[in-house]
Amino acid sequence: MAKAHEKPPSQALASAPAIPAPAPNTPAHDASPTQAELEELELLAMELAELGADTPPSEPPPEGMTLKKALSRAWSAQGAFAAAEQKTKDAKRKAEESDRAFRDQKTRLEQQEAQYKRKQNEQEEKERLLLEKEAALLERENNAEQGFLAERRRMVEALNVQVTSLRKEREELQSTLDARRAADESEWRTRLAERDERLRREDETRAGEFQAERLRFNQDSLKRRHQEQDALRDELNRERLRAQEQRTTEWNEHQKRIEAERKELQGLQEQALTKERSLRSEQSRLRGEQELLEEDRKAFDARVSRFAAAKVAGLAADLTALRECLSVAEATRDQYWKDLESRREMDKRFGEDPPQALARLRHLERENSELQSRLRTSPGENAGQRLSELEKARTAWFEERSVLQSKLAEAETRLGRQRAAAVELETIRSQKEALETNKKLLEAALAELDAEVKKYTQTDDKRNPMEALASVDRNKDWQVQQRTRQPLGQSMPTLKEFAVDLRERVAVALRTDESPGKTLDYSERDIRCFLGGLAMSRLLLLQGISGTGKTSLPLAFAQAIGADAHGYEVVEVQAGWRDRQDLIGYFNAFHRHYYATNFLQALYRAGTPAFRDRPFLIILDEINLSRVEQFFADFLSALELPEGKRRLTLLNDPLTDPPTLMTEGRHLPLPPNVWFVGTANHDETTTEFADKTYDRAHIMELPRREPNKHDSRSFKPLLKREPLSYAGLIQAFDDARQKHADVVEQVRGWLQSREGVAGFLDKRFRLGWGNRLERDAERFVPVVMAAGGTVSEAMDHLLHTKVLRKLKDRHDVRPKALEDLKGELEKSWKTFGGTPERSIKLIERELSAKRDEEAS
Repeated sequence: MAKAHEKPPSQALASAPAIPAPAPNTPAHDASPTQAELEELELLAMELAELGADTPPSEPPPEGMTLKKALSRAWSAQGAFAAAEQKTKDAKRKAEESDRAFRDQKTRLEQQEAQYKRKQNEQEEKERLLLEKEAALLERENNAEQGFLAERRRMVEALNVQVTSLRKEREELQSTLDARRAADESEWRTRLAERDERLRREDETRAGEFQAERLRFNQDSLKRRHQEQDALRDELNRERLRAQEQRTTEWNEHQKRIEAERKELQGLQEQALTKERSLRSEQSRLRGEQELLEEDRKAFDARVSRFAAAKVAGLAADLTALRECLSVAEATRDQYWKDLESRREMDKRFGEDPPQALARLRHLERENSELQSRLRTSPGENAGQRLSELEKARTAWFEERSVLQSKLAEAETRLGRQRAAAVELETIRSQKEALETNKKLLEAALAELDAEVKKYTQTDDKRNPMEALASVDRNKDWQVQQRTRQPLGQSMPTLKEFAVDLRERVAVALRTDESPGKTLDYSERDIRCFLGGLAMSRLLLLQGISGTGKTSLPLAFAQAIGADAHGYEVVEVQAGWRDRQDLIGYFNAFHRHYYATNFLQALYRAGTPAFRDRPFLIILDEINLSRVEQFFADFLSALELPEGKRRLTLLNDPLTDPPTLMTEGRHLPLPPNVWFVGTANHDETTTEFADKTYDRAHIMELPRREPNKHDSRSFKPLLKREPLSYAGLIQAFDDARQKHADVVEQVRGWLQSREGVAGFLDKRFRLGWGNRLERDAERFVPVVMAAGGTVSEAMDHLLHTKVLRKLKDRHDVRPKALEDLKGELEKSWKTFGGTPERSIKLIERELSAKRDEEAS
């Protein structure tokens, strides 16, 4: 490539020394040149013009051309030459731009370009010399009267020769450059193929050398392991500490940010929940008030209807009675009118005026009285009969008057009630209008609340109902399968060596900067039992008093097998849990949102590609603070199904856009790589496990650890390795079952025999076992043996935790029966060899308790 400070020929010409003008005292050469000189100059101009593609050919020199005009034409020809050189430069620059595509052979191209530059510099040097010669020629032409014309002619010829040679050299260089480029490209491709092949062979050679070296290293490390272990651990510890200092700082800052964001999110969530509760309570209150109002309205309408019907019926009855009274009154009036008419007739008949008639009447009455008195004193037969009739008529008249008076009083009472009812009806009508107005106001408020609820509902409808699980799908790091390692290999060919390495890693797994010397020294038997439990069941229950390391064991195990902070989950069980919603969350149909707990998110995360081939532990801390058979019931049932059919139903109706791992839009399959590990204390704040929970789980009773018992043992940090492969771990368990198949058959026969311990327990204690214990033994015993244990150790654990634990606190068991059981167990245990230490200790403890009860 041309350097930035190099000048093109045109610039070189511009910067060349200017031709001095003729001196004032020098006579101008006005004489016309000869024909031969003109022809030579014209040939020179034509030769130079041929170098420029776009320069038109020079016209024939006119007659009488002076030397200055000829020199001017020569300068024009020189400009055309510079343009041609500029085009050459442009072509070279385009070639250099095309060469950038072959950056892998940059060094070789630069060498070629450097060589080309050298030749170009030589060419430019020649051009510079030519320009100097032309300048000298021009100077000599200015001094033409001194006889330098012949010298100029020779310089022109030399110039023509040099131009021709430069043009040929340029073409040769261009063709050479093209040929070299093609050859270099072919050679580059060939060398790339050779390099790939060489690298492949080197990789194979290195792989073979690595395997051989690894084999030699393993053999040598077995010999000098104890001598170099401390030094290697110290060095690795220093490197690990140096590497983790910055990472710890960044991790702490990241945790602080996450904690702040989590608190903020919790605050927002609590505010949302508070607002939701208030809205729900307000809606419930309004709904209740509306229902009460509707019921009151219906009752009021019914009461008004009944009251109106009763009033109408009463008024109708009153009207009928009044009409009857009116009819009676009209009949009485007519009778009176008839009596009056008859009296008038009598008056007309007797012809007396009323006073005379009255006086006469009174006189007659006196006479009548006297006659009546006489009649009484001497009554006649007809008079007595007449008097009796009159008395009866008088009595009837008084009775009729009493009836009419009572009816009149009753009618007045009804009239008063009707007036009060009318007033009450008017009051009720006013109250009804007020209630209707209040109802309209409440309906308007309810409509506003419905609109606000719809707005929030529409906002909720836009988001994914399973947002917590969908966010796991959006995490790109979790959608790529991570690299894992096999548990067994050349360095650890057996489960026994794997268990030893695991114990050392568990011991230092929970060390931090705050507690760099923390050591979890679990016994080899505990590690073997834990591995056997992983092979036997997906539910593990770790029991013991507080401080025995129940929670630390699964945490340390998860970190020892390479799990990061997202490779396990710790769930703190609360005392108020009653059903599965407390464990996995619930779906809010009002908000169309599923509130997923950390437990459900961890369960979903375990099925993603990043964790699918890694053992995943979900630790349920203080699991027996609530009834496991209630909030964990769905999982207890699902774990009994075949592995491919285990699933958890999250919704009743399927989603249109469910998370990736959900099936049928509402079911979540249980990942096979998940183990549920529960820790349990036994005190007044906890509940007891049911027998079905004990039967389906792997039980570990962690003993009390003596202080300073293991201080003499030093555990050094080990080099962190890739996460353990779930498929490899399961394959190691299956290989152990195949390897110890004869022992499995021996155990199965012992369990199925009804003559030994099984028959004794059934006969004397009504205790037995089913097919589940046999299946557990087939999975548990081989793994414990492959990890360095014995069949006696494995069967002792199963018998102690699955069967004999049911003898605790039984009041119907006598000491003699326990003594016989101990003897039968020791006799039958000769099949396995060794001694069932834990089972014997349990029987002796119960035997001692029974003897103490009898003694007291």
